Amino acid sequence: MELKDGDTVPTKVTVRFGLREMGVAPAGLDRPNSGHHHLLIDTDLPPLNEPIPNDFNHLHFGAGQTEAQVTLKPGPHTLQLLLGDKDHIPHSPPVMSPRIRVIASDATTSPQVAAASVKKRRHAQARSRSAAYRKYSRPHSY
Repeated sequence: MELKDGDTVPTKVTVRFGLREMGVAPAGLDRPNSGHHHLLIDTDLPPLNEPIPNDFNHLHFGAGQTEAQVTLKPGPHTLQLLLGDKDHIPHSPPVMSPRIRVIASDATTSPQVAAASVKKRRHAQARSRSAAYRKYSRPHSY
C-alpha cells in the first residue's frame, strides 16, 4: 500500500496495492502462490481460517485489481490489506500489510489535483492580464 501511517488523505482516495514474491489472481482461479486483495477499513483482522467477510469494512477486489478509489468519511480511519486465496480465505501464514492510520479530510487534495488547480489559476490570470492589456493598448477613437 502506498499510503503511510499518519497520512492525511482526501475523502476520495486512490489506494494502490503492492505485492512481492506472489502473484495476483482473480477469485475462483486456483493458482499456486497467488491470491487477490481485500482492504480492511476500520476493523480488526477477521478469523484467518474462514472466508473474509464482504461488507463496508472488508472490501473485496476479486477481479485481481491492484488499485481502487475508496471514499472515506472525514476523520480518522485504519486501513490494512489482506490477501485471500481463490475462496477468499487468508493464506497460511497470512499475507498482509501493517495496519495504518490515516485521516480523511475534505480539504485535502492530491498533489496532481493541486498542481492542475495552480496551473489553471495561472492560465486564467495570464488571460486576464492579456485582455486588460488589449483593452488599454488599443487606439482610442474620440
